[in-house]
Amino acid sequence: PAVHYTMGGLWVDYDLQTTVPGLFAIGEANFSDHGANRLGASALMQGLADGYFVLPATINDYLARTP
Repeated sequence: PAVHYTMGGLWVDYDLQTTVPGLFAIGEANFSDHGANRLGASALMQGLADGYFVLPATINDYLARTP
């Protein structure tokens, strides 16, 4: 047995926003979705699923800037 992955990342709130306003961290860039263990090959699905959390917090700003 050996370490195969370091689970770190940025601290985020419930909307996956970092402490920098307007900067969101999705997928494996945020810190604690896996708990004590990480399943291999889960990065793609985690990135897709995190989009559902970020979208409600960002869609209004996006639509306001779109002509």
